[in-house]
Amino acid sequence: KDYSVRVDIPTRDEVGEAGAAFNGMAEQISFHTENLEQLVEDLTKEIEQANLQISALNKQLRSENLRLGAELAVARRIQMMVLPKAGELEEISDLLRDDAEEPILRLVDLLQEVRGDLLRQLHVADELLQVVGALARLLDADLDGALDDLGDDALDQAARPAVSTVRR
Repeated sequence: KDYSVRVDIPTRDEVGEAGAAFNGMAEQISFHTENLEQLVEDLTKEIEQANLQISALNKQLRSENLRLGAELAVARRIQMMVLPKAGELEEISDLLRDDAEEPILRLVDLLQEVRGDLLRQLHVADELLQVVGALARLLDADLDGALDDLGDDALDQAARPAVSTVRR
């Protein structure tokens, strides 16, 4: 289609005005057609580039999907190794019944007793650290400061006479 054709009408009457209008319309159609073809060409290039990017992402997603599937399979195997088997669940089902409350309460009492023992051992260890610190100061010949640091709670009846002897 050739939109470059123009009419040449030299008169200034109605026919001349119609020819000028025809030439104006032909110019506008030519401009829009040329720009439309360029616009279509530009959009086609953008779509092709987007398609290439989508293809690359699709390939990457497939690879990632395979990797995640393998990781899930490993996680599932680990989970199955950790979870109790059906037979093992039947063995412990007695603990979940109402009449199995007594062994559980005994276990709770035992755990509380162990906790108390641990707390007492921590307290004794703290006192021993205080005594060791005081003995270290004694070795540094700071006897008065060492006795003041120990206080009455940290020294028992057997340790105080020994410190007094060392002091003399």
